[in-house]
Amino acid sequence: DTDKELDEKAKRVRALLSSYYGGGAEAGGGSGGDGLAASPGPVDGKDSRKASTNVDSSAFDCQLCFDTLLESSHLDELLDREVKLQSEVKTFDGDMQMLVYENYNKFISATDTIRNMRGKVDDMEVKMAQVKQSIKKIAENNSAVDGKMEERRARFDELNTVRDVMGKLTQVLDLPNKCRLAMARGAHSVAVRYIASCKPFLADFSDGSLGDTRRELESIQDELVAILKENLKTDPDHNVDVINQLRQLGETVTELEDTFLSGAAVQLEEVLSRATEGLEECKCIGEDAARRAMASARENASSSSSSSSSSPLVAAALRALLEDFAPCATQLQSQYRGMFSGENAEGIRRTGSGFANDGDDKLRPIVESVLEKAVRSFKNFILTHPVKTIVAPEVLLSVLGDIGEAFRSLQDKFPHIPEVEASMLDAIECSIRNYLGGKFLQLERSLKESVAERLKLTEADPMAMPQHLAEATRTLEKTFDSFLESMQDLQKKGTSLIGYWQDAYVGLIEEGCYQTFLSIHSDHQGDPKGALPQAAAAGSGDGGLFLSQLLKTFGEELVPRVERKVVSLFISRTARDDLAKRNGNVAEKFLALSQRHLSLYVSTKGKDLSVKIRANMLEKFNWLSYERKSEGVYPVFEQICADLESWRKVCEGVVGEDGRKLVQASGGAGGAGAGGGDPPRCCDRE
Repeated sequence: DTDKELDEKAKRVRALLSSYYGGGAEAGGGSGGDGLAASPGPVDGKDSRKASTNVDSSAFDCQLCFDTLLESSHLDELLDREVKLQSEVKTFDGDMQMLVYENYNKFISATDTIRNMRGKVDDMEVKMAQVKQSIKKIAENNSAVDGKMEERRARFDELNTVRDVMGKLTQVLDLPNKCRLAMARGAHSVAVRYIASCKPFLADFSDGSLGDTRRELESIQDELVAILKENLKTDPDHNVDVINQLRQLGETVTELEDTFLSGAAVQLEEVLSRATEGLEECKCIGEDAARRAMASARENASSSSSSSSSSPLVAAALRALLEDFAPCATQLQSQYRGMFSGENAEGIRRTGSGFANDGDDKLRPIVESVLEKAVRSFKNFILTHPVKTIVAPEVLLSVLGDIGEAFRSLQDKFPHIPEVEASMLDAIECSIRNYLGGKFLQLERSLKESVAERLKLTEADPMAMPQHLAEATRTLEKTFDSFLESMQDLQKKGTSLIGYWQDAYVGLIEEGCYQTFLSIHSDHQGDPKGALPQAAAAGSGDGGLFLSQLLKTFGEELVPRVERKVVSLFISRTARDDLAKRNGNVAEKFLALSQRHLSLYVSTKGKDLSVKIRANMLEKFNWLSYERKSEGVYPVFEQICADLESWRKVCEGVVGEDGRKLVQASGGAGGAGAGGGDPPRCCDRE
C-alpha cells in the first residue's frame, strides 16, 4: 500500500507542476476523490459526475465529492479516507515548499546573471566605439597608401604582362626543339598539337626570330606529314587518329582520302600475300599432299596422321583470310566511313551510312580487287591436278569444302561484293572437272601399263598366252570397277559441291570412259596403210596374237561392261540414247582392230616362213640330192614343220573357231597363204 501511495503522490505532483507551469493537458492518475482519472475536456452525464468527484480534475466539486463519499462509503472507510487525505495534504505541503525553494534559488541566480550582463554590456559599448574610431583611421591610412601605390601597381601590372609575353615567346621559340623531341619519342600527337596551336600566331611573321621559327616549324611539319602518311600504311589500327592529326596540320581532304586509300590497298595486299604465300609456293593440291606425305615419312608419323584428308596449308591460308584479311578490310571500311563518309566540317558530301554512293565509294573497288586476287590465288591452287600427284577424292573434297565454306563466310562479311562466293563456286566446279580429267588420264595410263606388262610376259612365254589374257582381262575389269566406284563415292560425298551440276558430272564420267576407250584404240591403231603401232612393236612375235584377242575382249566384254556399270552407279536425268550408240561404235572399232591385228599376225608368220626358206636356199644344202653340206644347218622343211606346229598350239589356246575362219578369209600378203588354213603336220623325208 505504501508503494502504491507513493506512486499516486508522484503523479499528483507532476500534474500540479504541469498545471502551474502551463504544461497543456492535465495529468491523470491522482488519488484524490475515489481515484478516477482526470478528464481532459468537458463531459456530460455520468462522465460529468465522475469528473466533479475527481480531485485532480479542473471540474472538481468539493461538496459533490463529499456527498458522494457519504452516500457510497461506510464510516470506517470515511475515517480511513480522512487519515489518508491528511497524510497527502502534509506530503503536498512539503513538496510545494521544496519546489518553491528550488525555484527561488533559480530566480536569485538569474537575477545575478542579468545584473552581471548589464555591467559587461556597458563596457562593450565603450569598446565598440573605440574600435569604430580605429577602423575609420585605418581606412583613411589605406586610402592614402593606395593613392601613393597606384602608379607603382600599374607598373607592376605592365611588367607582369611583359613577363607573360616573354614566357610565351620563349615557349614559341622553343617549339621546334620540343616538336623534334616529341617526334623522336614517337609522340606524334604532341608534335601535331604544338604545331597546330602556334600556326595562327606565327602566320603574320616572316622576319626575325619568329620568322625563322615559323620556317623551321613548317619544315618539321613536312617531315611529320610524311611520317604520318607512312603510318597510314604500316599502322592501320590508328588510321583515324592519324587522319585527324593530318587534318590539324592543314592537309586537304582529297589528299587525305587518297593517302588513306593507297595505304589501305598496301595493307590489304600485304595481308593477302601473307595468307596465300604458301599456296603460291605449293602450286596445287597434289603437291601439297605429296609434301605432307614426305614430311610424315621423315617424321615416322603414324598411318592415321599421314592419311589425313585435311590440309594444314589450306587451313592456315583460310584462317589468315578470315581472321586477318576480313577484319582488316572491315576495319578499313569502318574507318573510311567515319572519316570520309557523311556530311562533316570539311565539306565532304556523302549520304547514308556504310558505302553511300557507288560513285563516291573509292574503297569498295580496292577491297573488291584484292578479293579477286584472293579468288585467283585459291583458284590457281585448286585447278591443276597433275597425274603424278593427283590426290584421293576425300582429300579433294575436304580442301574444296573448306575453301567453299570460307568464301561463303567472306561473302557474308562483304555483301556489297556479290561475286566472291559465285567466282569461287565456279572455280570449285572447274577444279572437280579437271580432277576428273586427271583421274581419267591416270586410269588410261594404268590400263596401258597393264596391257604392256602382259604383252611382255606373253612375248617371254607364248605358251602361257591364255593365262596372261585371262589375267589381263581381270585386271582391266577390276581397274575400271574401282575407278567408277571411286567416282561414285566422290559424287555422293561431294553433294554440296556437285549437286547443282550433277547431270553434267555424270556426262563427264560417260565422256571420260568413251575417250579412254578411244585412246586405247588409237594407241593400237597404227598406220592405216598396215604398219604395226609402236605399242604393238612386239607384234612381230606372239604379242600380235595377244593384242588381237585382248582388243576383241575390249569390244565384246569391257565396253558393254563399263556401260552397264556407269548406268547402274550414276543416275542421270537426261536421256542416254547417245551413250549406247557411241559405246556400240567403240566396241565395233575394237573388234575391227582385233581382226586387223590377227590378220597382221598371220601375215607376219607367213613372211617369217618365206624368209627362212629363202635363207636356206643357199649352197649349204643340195636340194636335188637332199644332202647337207654343213652339219650345222637344220633341214628347212623340218624347221618349218616345227614352227607350224608351235603356232598351231598357241592359236588353239587363244583363238576359237571364229578366229580361224577369219584368218582363212583374210588372206595375208607375202606368204600369208602359207600360214592360212590348218598348219601341216610334220612328216618324214620319204
